[in-house]
Amino acid sequence: MAKKTSNKTLPLPLYDELLKLDQDVFVSATAYDHPAYLTENMVHTFRYYQEDALRFFHHSQTLPQFHYRHPNHVLFNMATGSGKTDLMAGLMLYLYQEHDYQNFLFVVNTNSVLNKTIDNLTNPQSDKYLFQQSIEIEGERIRIEKVSQYPRQPQKNVIYLKLASIQSVFNDLFTQRENTMGLTDYSRHKVAVLGDEAHHYSASTKKEKEEEKSWERAIDLILEAHPDNRLLEFTATIDLDNKNVYAKYKDKIIYRYTLDRYISDRFSKNVKRIQSSNTDLDNMMNVILLSEFRRRFALEFYGSQIKPIILFKSPKIVDSNEAEVKFKELITQLTAEKVEEFISFRSRISDDEQSETLSRAYQYYLANAEKLPQMVREMKRQFSPSRIINANDSDRGAGMLEKGQYESLNSLESPSNLYRVVFAVAKLTEGWDVLNLYDIVRISDTENASGNKVSTMAEAQLIGRGARYNPFELEGKISYQRRFEDDGRDSLLLETLHYHTVNEPQYLKNLVAALNEMNLPTGEDKKNPLLDVKIKPSFKRTKLWKEGAIYYNEKVEVDDSYYDNLAKYGIDNQSDITINWKFTAKEVTYQSNQVYEDYRDTHTVVVELDRRYFVKAMNRLTFYHYSNLKKYLPQLKSREDFLGKRWLNISNRTLYAVVPSMFSRKDFQAEEKLEILEQYLMEVAKKIQAGYQKAVGTNKFIAYPIREYVA
Repeated sequence: MAKKTSNKTLPLPLYDELLKLDQDVFVSATAYDHPAYLTENMVHTFRYYQEDALRFFHHSQTLPQFHYRHPNHVLFNMATGSGKTDLMAGLMLYLYQEHDYQNFLFVVNTNSVLNKTIDNLTNPQSDKYLFQQSIEIEGERIRIEKVSQYPRQPQKNVIYLKLASIQSVFNDLFTQRENTMGLTDYSRHKVAVLGDEAHHYSASTKKEKEEEKSWERAIDLILEAHPDNRLLEFTATIDLDNKNVYAKYKDKIIYRYTLDRYISDRFSKNVKRIQSSNTDLDNMMNVILLSEFRRRFALEFYGSQIKPIILFKSPKIVDSNEAEVKFKELITQLTAEKVEEFISFRSRISDDEQSETLSRAYQYYLANAEKLPQMVREMKRQFSPSRIINANDSDRGAGMLEKGQYESLNSLESPSNLYRVVFAVAKLTEGWDVLNLYDIVRISDTENASGNKVSTMAEAQLIGRGARYNPFELEGKISYQRRFEDDGRDSLLLETLHYHTVNEPQYLKNLVAALNEMNLPTGEDKKNPLLDVKIKPSFKRTKLWKEGAIYYNEKVEVDDSYYDNLAKYGIDNQSDITINWKFTAKEVTYQSNQVYEDYRDTHTVVVELDRRYFVKAMNRLTFYHYSNLKKYLPQLKSREDFLGKRWLNISNRTLYAVVPSMFSRKDFQAEEKLEILEQYLMEVAKKIQAGYQKAVGTNKFIAYPIREYVA
């Protein structure tokens, strides 16, 4: 079977010709300047690629060398989050001003996108409205009017915009009903059709069928109804590897701005995957701690107020609803002790595979242990039921969400919007404009753990949607591009979307393939990530590559009952103790009669201690507080027990210190004895932490072929 050609190398005649033309010095000498009426009348300033897209469209409509192509149907392939709707709005004003279009039709296949776009283009009261409150071109006030039918005689200075689903346009064309738009409505005056999420319109192409009442037939009829009718399609995802889709669109793609360019240009968040074999509850606890750490980090380090959103993505509505119940129970039962226990356990079993970002979160909470009760109270408030929204309505039916929830889902960045958590299945894959989404948690799918191509592609599209940059304020300034060094602490917390997912090989393979198909670069969030390497063909011919293996020893879990004495941690608790006392420089007054001798001559002396010194030293070292000590010594009964025979065994051991020869044991002050004892106890603490393992290697070694390990 012939290898599938990558869509990166497939020729796209219209786009390729425009690229070449745009670089022509003679064309650039008379280049099309970005219109002032767009800059003045739109809320957002066009980025360079949006200006390029508009310029390419202008060339296709005005330069004589493109007339033979009849470019009345073009497609803009623009990355999710790159501002397709802004570009649509700008093209509306451009077509109105430069080519006298007054009738526009916006079509899409889902009501969620439709409702959002109604706000974007026709509702001046919406935070998401894309035009200035007053649109004025060359001294004339322009009005955008939402209509269900175009007027027979359009008024001057009015743009008529009909917004409809594909299904309703299709039905109106082929069903004769009163107050609907039939073919004659598209023939009186020229119409520009704006088709969003265009990959949905190729159903009959992919199936290689020609059904008369298909969308493609409908759009052909609309374009044929008037010689100047235009179709401008927009999509983030187009399957050019499908021969039928490629054949249809190769001459229609007018501009491409892919997701990898979008991320490379720093207009988006970075994207990292956190892969684990955790339960859903463990993942919920992790994301609670991480999300709240993000919020606190922004506030404490930069004085910035951000509200990180968590999305729990489930395979089915019943799973999503069950996950919501579990999450609410988790928040209700959350205590400082449970958080501390969870972090302690996770820290003990962490290794090089541990998420770098989660490790930072754990360290933050452990370093602020005294504030943990207050932090947990704040977590319970931040993630209370009133701040959780369930988006599981029907994708075809608007109004199934409770009143006001639709608006809330599309205004999560607003300071007055208090929602922190969203539960959803497929509702938000398209048309959801959210900037402050920082964590997507995939709820496990027990029936289909590996996922299929359709489901993983939908997840990849959702990840791309969540990668939109959150322009938070820093030092009084707002940036719309990443500011921090990628993969540094600040970037991981404030400029990265984390996708928390299962460590299931086939699922990850499918997901990564879907992400690659979208040109969405992601990596695993861990301390020592895997490196991409290239194997020379000559090495692949060697015996080492073909037959060689890397060996690793099998691990077995260790039960807490095993750790019943200090020897199990690799610590000798029978022999006497000898400490090289670490001297520090001391500052004395100039009148001091203290004489400094050569400290290189040393001898060993007994440090006389009683039980009070041990109690005092353990009080001063937080590791030896019983609540912490118990985490590493699960069989410990009390701190008094720790001093006994099974553990430190202080009654049967003597502590010696190596000191300068001028010192005798009588010279030790109480504080110096404590310093020596603390020095010993800190060494023991390190060995206890290193010795307590939930899993240990055995003498059984397993071979792993090099050709599979290095790929």
